[in-house]
Amino acid sequence: MFRPLIPYMRWELVPEEPNDYSAHFLRGAIAARYRDWWVFHQHFGKQNIYRHPLVQYKCIDGILMVVGLSMGAELLEALEPPNELILNGILVKFREVRKVV
Repeated sequence: MFRPLIPYMRWELVPEEPNDYSAHFLRGAIAARYRDWWVFHQHFGKQNIYRHPLVQYKCIDGILMVVGLSMGAELLEALEPPNELILNGILVKFREVRKVV
C-alpha cells in the first residue's frame, strides 16, 4: 500500500440539504470555531503567516472537505469534525461526517 511522505487527513462533511456551498465560507466557519489554532486560518494575532497552508478547504460535488497536511493532518486526526457549521450566516447540518486518511 502507498504511504504518503507527508501525513495526510481530511474531513468530509456531507450536508443534509444540497446547495451551492463555498470553500471560502467553510474556511471562515472553521477559522471561527478554531480561532486559537493559527494552522486553520494562517493568522497569528494580527499577523499573516506566509507559508504553504497546512489546512486547506475544498467543496467538490457538494461535499465540503477540510484537508490537512503534516501538522494540519495531526490536528484533524486529534479533533472531532463538526456535525454542523454556520456558513455565510446559515446553519448547515451534516448528514454524514467522515475522517479519511
